Amino acid sequence: MKSKSSTKNPSKLIYFIAKPVLKIYLRNRITTRVLIVKDNQALVIKNSISSGHLSLPGGGLKRNEQPHEALIREVKEEVGFVLDDDKLIYQGIYFAINDGLRYRYHLWFYKLTEDQPINRRSVEVLEAYWININDLASQKLSSELSHSVQNWRNNPNLIK
Repeated sequence: MKSKSSTKNPSKLIYFIAKPVLKIYLRNRITTRVLIVKDNQALVIKNSISSGHLSLPGGGLKRNEQPHEALIREVKEEVGFVLDDDKLIYQGIYFAINDGLRYRYHLWFYKLTEDQPINRRSVEVLEAYWININDLASQKLSSELSHSVQNWRNNPNLIK
């Protein structure tokens, strides 16, 4: 069931104004992303400063932080979920291109087995909700979300 926190993205203009700086910033940055699945639904977010595409939870690494540590920290910060490190299924490192911004990201799959409330960090995340994976085709998706769903469809037994 979709429960939106907001319907408009007032920071879209800021995103497009900041885009030249973001191109430089993201060029050498590595981030983390995770496809969290529960009952054929995926957890999606819309970042506060973004083009409005649905994306995956995750974020950047701090100095000397391992990618899986960054992922667990970022998911906790963005949506309040506590992920079990042992249940993370690493998929690899990929390149994303969103609105001309190119960056690298580590991708994981994760099956949520116990309900956890979405506690969205409003400064960073405009919306966070569950959506049926089959309904994603009709949405505007970030390249990492599109890619991760395709990977999952090619091997759904990884997180069933």
